[in-house]
Amino acid sequence: MTARSRGLLCVLALSLFAFPPPAGSHPFSVDQEALPPIQAGWSIRFLSPIGQEFVPAASSLDAVELMVGNGDLPGPADLFVNIRHTTIDGPIIGTSLLLTLPFGTGGLTHFDFPSAVPLIPGEVYVIEVVFAGSDTSNPGIAGGYQPPYSQGRAIILGEPDPFDDLWFREGPAMATSGNCSLRACRDEVLAACGSTHRLCMKRCTTLIRSRCMAGECTCDSVRGTPGTCICL
Repeated sequence: MTARSRGLLCVLALSLFAFPPPAGSHPFSVDQEALPPIQAGWSIRFLSPIGQEFVPAASSLDAVELMVGNGDLPGPADLFVNIRHTTIDGPIIGTSLLLTLPFGTGGLTHFDFPSAVPLIPGEVYVIEVVFAGSDTSNPGIAGGYQPPYSQGRAIILGEPDPFDDLWFREGPAMATSGNCSLRACRDEVLAACGSTHRLCMKRCTTLIRSRCMAGECTCDSVRGTPGTCICL
């Protein structure tokens, strides 16, 4: 059995299982997406480097969603996503949190990043999907060829594939009501006071902590430093 056919078998389970976003996943606004009918599948383990080109309109991303499945070999699959600039072997500008996909699960899979990944709108980036597990699993990733994503291509074995795209969505964190996030508060303060006004930044931090204590936000030591509060 070839690596490609093993990859195809991996994603046969995608229509049978649902793998919901992990608890605490951050909502995001979709900037770029390719949502073809699931027409093809590839082994992440055997066909790496594997990924998808995209050209953002937004200036950052906080989350990526892909269609992956772990239905071939019986072990759990550890996966993460790199965001690379220009090519699949270009500079890494962001790495997602590690995600473990149990055996027998698959479908829409959400990858969060520990901090916002800065992007330059209009330039080419690559979502690289990385298998970090052992030889006890063989996760697959799904995609298709119609309709094509006009601003990028799938990358299989490190080479662009002009006829296929991975199913993907990416984008920045969604603004939350109450302006509890440090970034949203900081932007609000800078707009009102200017970038050099330290008292305003102190006000921002105080505001976030007071909202935390009031139960409006939750402390999150993953996306921010301990004691930084954001809306989940």
